[in-house]
Amino acid sequence: MPLMMEDESYMEELFGDSEPVHIPTMTPPIKGLAQRIDELHESGCCHHHFVKIAWSKSGCVASITPDGRGVNLRPFFRNSSDGKWILGEEIPLKLPQAHEDFPFVHISWGHIGTDLAVLDAAGRIFVFTSIFALGRMVMTRAPAMDQEDEMGAVIGMHWLSIIPHHSKSQIAWSASHGGNGWGFNISSHAFNDAHHPLDSKAALICVGRNGILRLRFQQPDNSWQETSIELEHMSSSREPFTHAAFASNNDDSLLLAAHDVIGHLHLYRVQIHWQASQPQKQGQPPRPIAPPTLEATNLMIEDSCYPASPASADGSLTTGQEQRAHIPAQLTHLSFLPTTPEQHAGTLPTILAIFSHCPSPISPLDQTQPPQNSFSIIARWEVHQPQQNHLHPSVDLVASKKKSASSQSFRLRRLSDMPTNSLVLSLFPVWYNMILVLCQSDGSIEFRNRASMDVITADYIQDKVSTLPQAGFAFSTAEPTLHIALSANHCVAAAMQSDGSVKLKSMEYTHGSLNSSEDDPKHGAAIAALVLQHTSACNQYLTSDDIFAIMNQDISDARKRTFVSQALQALNVNLDCVSEDAHGNAMALLSRSPQFIKCLSAQNLLGYPGNSQRSLSSKLAWAVLNIRYATQIMSLVMRTHGQIDKNPLRPEWAPLLVGLCRWMLHFMIWMLDEIIALGHSLRNTNFDRAALQAKLNETSSPALIILLSSFSRIMLGIWQRPLIWISKTAAGFANTAPTLELRRTYTPVHTMFLECPFDWRLFEWLVSETNHLVRTSYQKAGVSDGHRAQMERDMMLGEIPEALMPAAHHLLTAVLFKDGGFLDRIDPAKIMFFDTRWLGLDNSMRTAAFFKAHKVDVCQKIVLKPHAKGEGEEGEGGGEMKLRRCTRCSEYMEDFSSGQGQGQGHMNWLMGWAKHCVCSNAWMIAEEKV
Repeated sequence: MPLMMEDESYMEELFGDSEPVHIPTMTPPIKGLAQRIDELHESGCCHHHFVKIAWSKSGCVASITPDGRGVNLRPFFRNSSDGKWILGEEIPLKLPQAHEDFPFVHISWGHIGTDLAVLDAAGRIFVFTSIFALGRMVMTRAPAMDQEDEMGAVIGMHWLSIIPHHSKSQIAWSASHGGNGWGFNISSHAFNDAHHPLDSKAALICVGRNGILRLRFQQPDNSWQETSIELEHMSSSREPFTHAAFASNNDDSLLLAAHDVIGHLHLYRVQIHWQASQPQKQGQPPRPIAPPTLEATNLMIEDSCYPASPASADGSLTTGQEQRAHIPAQLTHLSFLPTTPEQHAGTLPTILAIFSHCPSPISPLDQTQPPQNSFSIIARWEVHQPQQNHLHPSVDLVASKKKSASSQSFRLRRLSDMPTNSLVLSLFPVWYNMILVLCQSDGSIEFRNRASMDVITADYIQDKVSTLPQAGFAFSTAEPTLHIALSANHCVAAAMQSDGSVKLKSMEYTHGSLNSSEDDPKHGAAIAALVLQHTSACNQYLTSDDIFAIMNQDISDARKRTFVSQALQALNVNLDCVSEDAHGNAMALLSRSPQFIKCLSAQNLLGYPGNSQRSLSSKLAWAVLNIRYATQIMSLVMRTHGQIDKNPLRPEWAPLLVGLCRWMLHFMIWMLDEIIALGHSLRNTNFDRAALQAKLNETSSPALIILLSSFSRIMLGIWQRPLIWISKTAAGFANTAPTLELRRTYTPVHTMFLECPFDWRLFEWLVSETNHLVRTSYQKAGVSDGHRAQMERDMMLGEIPEALMPAAHHLLTAVLFKDGGFLDRIDPAKIMFFDTRWLGLDNSMRTAAFFKAHKVDVCQKIVLKPHAKGEGEEGEGGGEMKLRRCTRCSEYMEDFSSGQGQGQGHMNWLMGWAKHCVCSNAWMIAEEKV
């Protein structure tokens, strides 16, 4: 100790009083960061890099296990107990055993989100397809003949477009606020991307390190085939490729950029020549299509693909001959961005390369070496295609055959490089490739404008919005992670940790709370931005669950209503079915308006947070969704039977329709019970619109609105014809069938009609009388077509318009209670005490207790019971029934397999109409069983 004191005294004498010396601290890098950068440098795939975690457009997260030997699936769903959106438990994908030397390195979802490609280090591609539920997939393409060779490793992959889904789109550009509220700028745009010639069939194209270009495509029977060619090099050395990326050329062809080991950037044009399909006779199965011919034309080479010094990136057109200063960074990402669909001046195809520098860590005690920062540099080249040279056709022919030149002179224009202060680990082009999302090693997630590369942040412009970040939504800086995936609408991130676990990070609203009652223009702009994103999702066949995941559960009821109202407006949903010529609009809403269903689904969700009771608007939306579904099924059954006046209900259909017919009859009973109760509560009062609306809100009873709303009223009117046909057939066969088996088949249907506590045909009279009252009220009020359409929209949101108060008043008084009125034709007591709990349309404790003890199949409309002994699947207990569960509304249906069912009609019904929930959302496999 004395020696130490002497040393301190000596130092003070030598240097005098001095400040304490602090050893500089350095933030430790993410574990495995250097290894990840090396992986990205060695090879890239898909749009940007080898992907270890990916989020499908349908809402399922796939991730490669840390050891590279497996893939796990996790559906994204809403927990019904608290209303929070979470990832489900891991579901291992059934893969062939991974090769010891070639682990799985990349996963990629197809455009629709039903196909998944899994790649290993040797370039073998395993293709899987979803089967009726998120997280359940079967292999549809096994790479048994693929070579196991490191030179075959895939370094670039691209899914072709799917028609008709991606041939045309309604693009939601922006929302603007004016004197009449928010308006939405939406226009149609046609895309001419390379695609599979058959509707709804997928294809993918990839290139290997060895320059082999392979096309995988689906046949009509969903099997996969392959064709391939070898790319030709302009140079004779034929160096292996390290990274490659594809982009649409907007002329049914593709552009391909490929980077080789010596830093050359090759540009190709790839054309896919599909063989014309042979005509076939009606009723015959589709014929297999012949493998297409691939043609790859070498366009040019950029011989120095490195980050540019500031002086050399001058924006000049180049053929790649200039020498640029070398910056010590290695290529980690190569992306090819296609032409954007901007209305005025879209950007050109652009090659985007990211070069990263991750220095080796230096000990804090080593003061001889200055600390070095990690960084990335984003380099960009625009692809310019001048007018075609007017050469003689024979010259073009020779050039085409050689595939080493092109009659079109392509040029690359170097744009200025953009440095970043941390390493870019992931790049996601979003919103028609007009926005780039950068995920960086410091945990930040940035949105950048593709053209300017400016960061998109809240701009506080309150009368026009185009993106969520502009309106105040942002990712807070999260815990850094090496692997990250973005949801379909890029507002939730899934970050994979080193142990393979996945954490979710959602965008947050940074301008306060959307539950506040203050009329802040910023909050109105935020709702408009959410509506804009929801509209974009609906128009692109994307799930919108992630949008609702970032909407605060405490959002006010008024702003929920605003969201749904603006969603209907932005999607141009016309609910006016009142006029004589509007019947066609009702049929369009029934069968050709997925946008309408998406809005109803949103309305149902927003009014049913957590495990609380449904609001009036939510219950109304849920009832209309089920009314529409029941009408669709009945329409399908009638079409299947042809002329129902001449053809009886076939016996194979009778057992299948018991549940649906019972639901329709019980729904009528519930409607009458609700309307009678409402009429009694208001009978002795001279109620006005305010009193009626308050009573509806208090009781959350949508029955009156269902009758007054033109769409739902037309649907209820359609029910009568098929129900009369089914009832007549069942009664006839139950009593006079020639065999005992036929009697047993039809008797349950006949008994169901007999058990109805009133003459259900009277319901048609009530619907018809309401129809007359509504038309008369509109006419007397002198309502214009535009105002009537707005009133019908408001009614679908749960509000009675003043113009229909005469109809509502007459219905709840004279129609019900006058002498000889409706109540005199029925027994109200039987209606009141009839058990309709299984419909799930009231908020009583008895209903809650029923659903706690039972599961109802929302598609087959039956209370599910365990299979008889021996009917269950092998290994499942012999009698347990597996269930599917909706990822959004949490309703259930039986998880049938292709070997189950009671006939082909039953299978067509379930595979067609029931492939999604009634609310249009995806299924997942439920943990619960019956």
